[in-house]
Amino acid sequence: MKPHRYLILISGALPDTGREWLSDLVVERQAGTYTALRGDLDQSGLLGALARLREMALEVFEVRRVCKCVSTRQSCRAVEARLDREVLMW
Repeated sequence: MKPHRYLILISGALPDTGREWLSDLVVERQAGTYTALRGDLDQSGLLGALARLREMALEVFEVRRVCKCVSTRQSCRAVEARLDREVLMW
């Protein structure tokens, strides 16, 4: 399956061991009480990342496929900039 860009929001901080397990994702601690994980994942990669978060007993409160570049002809950078503005508004 083709990879897509995903945003996964979790409550709290990601432990150091989680950073090793999820090294294919960019980890960004946000102001407030959540952490944003971003990356290009195919279906099995997404399910694997969610399984690892479950194993660490972390609360996932949102999973969003954020890049629809192929269907909308937008660049991924434009989508990322819009997403950054949305996440900062929370």
